[in-house]
Amino acid sequence: MDEQEEKIEEEEKPQTSRLVDDTNLAAKRLEEATEAAKAERIAAEESYSKMKLGGETNAGQIVEEKEETPKEYAEKVMTGKIEK
Repeated sequence: MDEQEEKIEEEEKPQTSRLVDDTNLAAKRLEEATEAAKAERIAAEESYSKMKLGGETNAGQIVEEKEETPKEYAEKVMTGKIEK
């Protein structure tokens, strides 16, 4: 069919049929948007879970280990906190 025949067929459709078609199209778009939002929510939840289980904080603070001086090490050994 060419474009003119399609336009004629479209014009011949009753008004209620067009409304139903438009409603079905809107419902399909809504379902697609819902699925996309669900996928984004799941990805965000997984990311948040990994962050919490990984020990990261929202503040982004990194705890740096303090290097022990020989004097501090000697004191720990002498007090018995560390075995040689």
